Amino acid sequence: MSHLDVSADWTNAPTSSDGKPINVGFRIGVERISEIITSECSAVIRVAVTFYWTDPRLVGWNVTSRLPPNLWGPIFVLVNQYGTDLNVFDEVFALVDRATGRMKRGVVYLGKIENPMDLTNFPFDMDTLDFNFHTTSHWKCLDGSQENMDAFGRTYNVYAISSLEEGASKDDPFCRLEDENSGKVQEWTIHGYTYNIDTQNQITGVGSDFIKFSILLERKTGYYVWKTLFPLYLIMTLNLTVYAFPPDELEARLNHCTVLVLTSFATLFVMNGELPKVDYLTSIDKVVILTLFLNVVSAVEAVIVFKWKATISWLYQWDERFAYILAIAFIIVNVMVILPTIKRKEAEKQSVMSSLNYKEFQITARK
Repeated sequence: MSHLDVSADWTNAPTSSDGKPINVGFRIGVERISEIITSECSAVIRVAVTFYWTDPRLVGWNVTSRLPPNLWGPIFVLVNQYGTDLNVFDEVFALVDRATGRMKRGVVYLGKIENPMDLTNFPFDMDTLDFNFHTTSHWKCLDGSQENMDAFGRTYNVYAISSLEEGASKDDPFCRLEDENSGKVQEWTIHGYTYNIDTQNQITGVGSDFIKFSILLERKTGYYVWKTLFPLYLIMTLNLTVYAFPPDELEARLNHCTVLVLTSFATLFVMNGELPKVDYLTSIDKVVILTLFLNVVSAVEAVIVFKWKATISWLYQWDERFAYILAIAFIIVNVMVILPTIKRKEAEKQSVMSSLNYKEFQITARK
């Protein structure tokens, strides 16, 4: 076919020689993860899905002729987009082999997606950023004027590309990072990815494919250690200095404790701005609340000693030892909170890395 056949309905999906649905291969390129927004459990991304399929109608197509504007092409729906903030557009739609009718389409998904997060271990946590693609033989023509899905059967089957000829790179045909910046995300370290293709056929004969592509990320904890945990430890150290005041100086003690309580509240308020409204305590919440609680305990203890020191002789000795009790309690609870959190994070990371389809990312040039 050397020219445009105006009588052909190019919006129909091509079929294989035996009349069965064609096979559509795909691979994924992570071009950019601009931001992981913990406070709203979302991510700003730019990901390209490249499709390959064979259209026998284009065998021998004249290279000087433009492809039909309403030519059929496969496409995935990104299910977990965040609201309506997602742009989907073609990066390439081309005939790559006129002898066989081999086609290539690159679709870019640019915008924001949902990213549900388990923040129990925050800030010593992992995140699995999921891209939930779906197709019920979804298609969109070359000029974008028409798009639809097959509501009666299946026009194509999907598979992950594994051939080097059409692959992202020789090291990993299925997935790639476009460049070094593609693998850099503020506050996070990217480790690798997994994927799964779940094919379902309904009783009516309609076939659907659910593709879950997941990126494993690990939060960099340095910011929260130095900007939150370390100041909390300083606040607790200052709290212990209240016992340098004689028990008779109640006003000085209460003023000291009140200032530290307000400072702890301020830290809690700042952390709430970093996190979504969850109905459980994160690891750092526990440390903040512990610091706040022990500051209040110091204030209450100062009042008790001042009020009953004349009638209970041993309260003076108790007051001298109470600073050591608070310090030991603070250290023990911190160890009980933070160490198990770090162990859970490492266990979660190893669990994902040991899964069947897990692979480290490869940085390759655009193909």
